Amino acid sequence: MDDKQFDDIIKQKVGEYEDKGFDPSALTALHHKMAGASAWPWYSRYGTELLITSGMALCTLIIVGSQWYLSQTENTLLKQNVAEVTAQQEQIKDLVREITILKNLPPDTVRVTESKANPSFSASSLVLVQRIESLEDALRKMQKDLQTYQSNSYEALSNYAYAQESSSSPTARSQKGYSNFNTERISPKPQGRASAHAIIKNSETFNTNKQELSTETLRALEKHYQRGIGIRVGPIFELSHGLYNGGASKIDYSGGAIADFILSPSISVETGVKFSQRFYETSGKDLIGQLPNVDNTLGPLLDAEVDSWMLEVPINLKYRYPISMKTGWVGGFGYTSQIYTCQVFEYEHGVDANPDARLTVSTKINKVKIYPGLLNISLGLEHRLKNKNNLETTFFYQHGIGEAGAEKIKANFFGIRGTYWFTLK
Repeated sequence: MDDKQFDDIIKQKVGEYEDKGFDPSALTALHHKMAGASAWPWYSRYGTELLITSGMALCTLIIVGSQWYLSQTENTLLKQNVAEVTAQQEQIKDLVREITILKNLPPDTVRVTESKANPSFSASSLVLVQRIESLEDALRKMQKDLQTYQSNSYEALSNYAYAQESSSSPTARSQKGYSNFNTERISPKPQGRASAHAIIKNSETFNTNKQELSTETLRALEKHYQRGIGIRVGPIFELSHGLYNGGASKIDYSGGAIADFILSPSISVETGVKFSQRFYETSGKDLIGQLPNVDNTLGPLLDAEVDSWMLEVPINLKYRYPISMKTGWVGGFGYTSQIYTCQVFEYEHGVDANPDARLTVSTKINKVKIYPGLLNISLGLEHRLKNKNNLETTFFYQHGIGEAGAEKIKANFFGIRGTYWFTLK
């Protein structure tokens, strides 16, 4: 008997063998169940961690990108200011040189005496007087412009624009020069008298009178300098305290990145992403039947502590009321959606055999779910810093409009918020 015949005999014997306990229907059901089962992707086990990491990376990229953009913009503006200041200084030197030449001209006493007796004075003398006054006026304007660029102050620029709008017309200044011609000599003023001539000094410039501007004027100035929709971004940090129906809270912390879209000098819309951690503790009697995964066989439930991690997306409509050039009131109203990413429940059970003994059990729920959010009301102050950025501090109240969390609890929050704004546009 060769090997092939031996193999055929073995295959025939094995193929004819039937197990008495074999159930073909059970094998068919197993194949059907295996075909219907879906494979779990690898990232489903780390969904929460990936979501949090992506959010933090996005916030970091936004902040780093805004810082780079701001530094490039500030460098460009600084170069432009330096070039303008240099050009203004050259113009001032030319004007001073021309005024000095005109002052050193010998006085035409004969012409002045003649003009006093006869109104038909020389036209060239009138042109000379008007030229001197126009040069002095131009020099004063140059000094004010130079002071504005050196101080780099928005307040000085606004006061200067306001003074320019209310200044007299060139016709009025010409009439003034005409009237003074008959009463004054065309000669340099003596040193003992107060002179209105511009004098260049290294560390002193003409003083700009500061005055309080009305709210309408401040808004008109802001509207004049606004170009389209303004955009600013910045980090946000919050300290809050929760009011739970059936629990006691401690101080909660929140942080993230937020953007503000300025539609007008008074109205803006802000939105962003915050990461918050909420904590509160309650007795088992307050939320009995609402707490998840409670094992009553371990003993009576005495206390429970709940830690919640969530993402919050606020959308607020803000109104700004200016107080001064750098400070203003800020009020807001809006809505915040809550996205729960993780909750940890820690239960404390009593032991019937020993009243002093306690048994602690914890359970964790990793489930991303959106719950009814919060209505926001805020009021605070915004202040412009020397580096052109803004610091905003507000007090807020958030009212829960529905039950949230696996335990289905309703809560309200109040606290304080700080935002450091970087202006992009």
